[in-house]
Amino acid sequence: MVTAKSGNRRPASLPARRAGERGAAVFVVVMVLTMLTAIGIFAIRAASMANLSSGYDRQNTQNHYVGEYGLLSAVAELSTTKRSAYVEKMGKGVETCTATKGVKSLGTGIPCYHLYANDVAKAVSTNFSGRALFEPANMKSSPIIPGSLGAAELDGDFVVEMTDPGPVGLPVAGTDVGGSAAKFRYLQVTLTSVGQVRPAGDPAACNAGSVVAGNEAGRAFVVIGPLP
Repeated sequence: MVTAKSGNRRPASLPARRAGERGAAVFVVVMVLTMLTAIGIFAIRAASMANLSSGYDRQNTQNHYVGEYGLLSAVAELSTTKRSAYVEKMGKGVETCTATKGVKSLGTGIPCYHLYANDVAKAVSTNFSGRALFEPANMKSSPIIPGSLGAAELDGDFVVEMTDPGPVGLPVAGTDVGGSAAKFRYLQVTLTSVGQVRPAGDPAACNAGSVVAGNEAGRAFVVIGPLP
């Protein structure tokens, strides 16, 4: 008679147990690699967004100062002896301004006149021996010589609308109010400037806009005089 020995089952060998845990280890490794990949993609995206944001902020700053440049240029032009000619052209109302779009006239045209960057550039070139209104960057030199808009091939442009002529209201400082001196006439007008920065060579006009250009508008109320 043969009898079997009683006792516990023989435990599995160590390699067999490791083989059963191999799937869990692969899963953990895949999860770690996935997380590291996601973190890397997020870091690249964050850096790209930061660069894009700084570019937009730079373009916005350039548009702002180009628009202000237009206002200052218009004020400089209206401070010369040509101011009477500008007022006369504005009074004819033959042009259409965006600032007065939709305003109905009573028989005569709406006072409006455009002062473009090209007009100011001619005056600057004449008075300052050929100087440009916006100095271009020299991209061929080493190192690159920045221009008015930085070390990039960019064009600056603006258009200023002169509208809404009206009385000054308060007496202008330095004028004779009640004496016998010569009386001078002064006029208050509204200047609306639209500044634009766009890639060099883009044929788009400032008031037409461009897909890769930025625009910013500014407004000022100025007093012109003395006028005849």
